[in-house]
Amino acid sequence: MSQVRRIWVTEIHNVGGFFAGETITLSATPWPDGEELMVTIDEKALDNIRARHLILPEMLLELELSGERVDRARLLASRDRAALNEALRDTPPAQLDAPRIRAYRCPHCDVWVVGSPLQEQGARACALCRQVLD
Repeated sequence: MSQVRRIWVTEIHNVGGFFAGETITLSATPWPDGEELMVTIDEKALDNIRARHLILPEMLLELELSGERVDRARLLASRDRAALNEALRDTPPAQLDAPRIRAYRCPHCDVWVVGSPLQEQGARACALCRQVLD
């Protein structure tokens, strides 16, 4: 059974791995708070991230874990908009019916969040904190 965990990247220790493997090792804290932990992610587990070397401190990742192993890593948000755009994999839909929002800024979380805001009771809300966006 897999476990889903959101982590806030605090430090990158190694990009490459043992004998130039395809991993990234980083320190992170659970989102929104918790004890710092060390995580190693294999590049094959990256979902919407173009490459492991584009993961930087002050990014929020969602991990699907099987024990200690990361099965899937997805970029959810970043403090820096340019870093977010650089890291996101371009996966346009086969047919686009209307413009899409790539990311929006949540003033409550103080990050750029990937995707469109939620629509709750006629108002736009942050997908992370569920606070109404101004």
